[in-house]
Amino acid sequence: MFHSGTAEVMRTIRAGDILTVYRVSSSCEAKTVGKIRVLSYVGETYLKGEVTEGEIKRDDIAEKGGVSLLVISVSMCDH
Repeated sequence: MFHSGTAEVMRTIRAGDILTVYRVSSSCEAKTVGKIRVLSYVGETYLKGEVTEGEIKRDDIAEKGGVSLLVISVSMCDH
């Protein structure tokens, strides 16, 4: 997942956290589609996570509190 790298992200998101994932429709409605468990930070602007519930797709939005992250891949770091 991609994030802004701000201090707010670092304060809000920790390894082990469960994030709710939303998909935004063409009519700008957000629908809950699953959950992701945060595994670790990767560099300054990425998080590695695992899907724990639902069907997550690229461009979905993961959220916790007031922090949002963009799902950029569902299999990019499987190694």
